[in-house]
Amino acid sequence: MNAAIRRHANAAQASSAPDAVRAERRRGIVLALDTAQTGGGQIDELNRRLRWMEIRAKLIDPEIASHGGHILKGALDGFLAEFRTASEAVRCAIELQRDISAASATLTALPSIELRIAIAHGALSAIGGEVEGEAIDRALALRKGTELGAIAIDRAIREQIAAAPGTKETFAIVPAPGAGERETEFRIAVPALGAQTPLARTQPRRQASVAVLPFKGGVGGADDYFTGGIVESIVGLLAGVSDLVVVSRESTLMFRGDAVDLKAVGRQLAVRYLVTGAARRSGDRLRLDPRLIDTETDKVLWSARYEVRLSRLFDLQDHISRRIVRALVPNLSAAELRRVETKRPESLDAYDLVLQAMDLMQRLNREEFAIARMLLEHAVAKDPGYAAAHTLLARWYMLNLGQGYSVREHTEKNSFLKAVARAVELNPEDAHALALLGHCKSWLFRDYDAALDCFERAFAASPNSAFAWGWSSPTCSYLGDGQTAIAHAEHALRLSPYGPNGYVYRSALALAHYTDGNYEEAARWGRRTMAIAPGYSANLRILAASLAAAGNLEEAKTVGRSILSQQPDFGARRIALGYSYKAKERNLALAEHLKLAGLPD
Repeated sequence: MNAAIRRHANAAQASSAPDAVRAERRRGIVLALDTAQTGGGQIDELNRRLRWMEIRAKLIDPEIASHGGHILKGALDGFLAEFRTASEAVRCAIELQRDISAASATLTALPSIELRIAIAHGALSAIGGEVEGEAIDRALALRKGTELGAIAIDRAIREQIAAAPGTKETFAIVPAPGAGERETEFRIAVPALGAQTPLARTQPRRQASVAVLPFKGGVGGADDYFTGGIVESIVGLLAGVSDLVVVSRESTLMFRGDAVDLKAVGRQLAVRYLVTGAARRSGDRLRLDPRLIDTETDKVLWSARYEVRLSRLFDLQDHISRRIVRALVPNLSAAELRRVETKRPESLDAYDLVLQAMDLMQRLNREEFAIARMLLEHAVAKDPGYAAAHTLLARWYMLNLGQGYSVREHTEKNSFLKAVARAVELNPEDAHALALLGHCKSWLFRDYDAALDCFERAFAASPNSAFAWGWSSPTCSYLGDGQTAIAHAEHALRLSPYGPNGYVYRSALALAHYTDGNYEEAARWGRRTMAIAPGYSANLRILAASLAAAGNLEEAKTVGRSILSQQPDFGARRIALGYSYKAKERNLALAEHLKLAGLPD
């Protein structure tokens, strides 16, 4: 862990010409954290990693953001974070140790996680978005000799917090064990607190929450897909900022038109801030009028009017996103903003084709779905280096296979893998592509370890990606960890409660409850999915199996007949064995439940 972070921290110096990049130097406070997991009975290493992913996303990252910190470097079992003040860093460390202790006490069936934390002050320099320096080196050295469950600080941190108001009543500072006469290393002594339930917090305490509403488009809505693409791009940039909670674009589609009560929308989406505006294009010109609004006060925090050539669209999207982030998270560093910027297409025509294909795919109509593939292939031909085109093409193959539309299944599986691998190669920070690759690895190849690597990278790249959270849920189910699968699907629905793709996350939640043995709850979510996507085959299978397992055979057989009307050659055993459960007993049980629903063996 130490060596890995140190290599990343020094990467800029090794790869950048000193004359080409100017270092941004500052004094900083760095928190270094790593972990160990113990207990949990028979839970294997893969599920331990799932446990860490859940706690990182639900507890640790929100706690850091709520104390004004941000992640500098991440790894599979720890990270480095920077804070504005020593007091905020120490209070965050205290809360993390307390929350982790409470989580381990209340969730005894899962692995216990212990943290080792060290905080140091010193010089930092940023070169090309990479950060290195004295503060990082000190924090890593301190952490190396720190006990699990402890918080270590250096003398500079001790001096900064000693005079801060209220510290004596909250915690004490003691010399580190064996520190000797010089006392250059100290420990934070914190009074024990009663067990809490920190994982019940689904929204960070002081994180800004924002949604971007559909922009008003051209006359007659002819440009709806284009203005929707602009919104999608802005949401994608915002979603990469860990200090924000960002609702997915698809959940805001229902709030079109002029007569929208912004306060009511804010309550319904559970966000405080909304971005609204208009987007019109005429010939090669584009006019954008974005506004950022605080729904609690009705105050317009920022507004602007732009008129540019279409060729400058991507510059404008970046600029608008930066202005919004600066208004909501003023302490965010320039390096963090650069990190979340998206890879741009070279061709505006390719971008337009991708937006049209995205619009058609969301309708889940078989004929329009086929047209979407042709549009995406044209986009890839026009701009072979456009990562988003390869990502959406990969998703097309995944849905085509999942829906049972494919007539050349083996060929399309390879096409799926090829497209998504190319997307990740072109943009290694694309959470959407990483999540697709993770799903591909577990679903098609049962390579669960590689799948979890992909999902961990996706969460690090975009903590607010409903797509990544939603598609990681089936992998958790395949591993037999229904509880984590439920948590991931529920988090996806928090980020994307409405919209045309909500059926995916509801279906994942149905599978998670089925895996966990909650058949009635699985059936409830399966019915809800069927109500908004009656043709989604993957959901109908789990709904039929859940109803049968719950003893509701009459309704199960009704759903079974619906499945056969779509797939006359359906075979319960063949379909059940196609599910990528790690334990074959689960596949056999699924086959029996499908047969109870009246489906042929």
